Amino acid sequence: MRSRRSTSGRASVLVDTSFLLPALGIEVEEEVMEVIPMFRKLEVRYL
Repeated sequence: MRSRRSTSGRASVLVDTSFLLPALGIEVEEEVMEVIPMFRKLEVRYL
């Protein structure tokens, strides 16, 4: 899957709810928690 460049010039990624749950204090898999810090380099989009 190719990423799209946003108007900010950063790659844009669409995430599902498993990546939003930690913001609500809900525990998720370790793999999800390891990826979240990488979001600083991306434009994150969600539904």
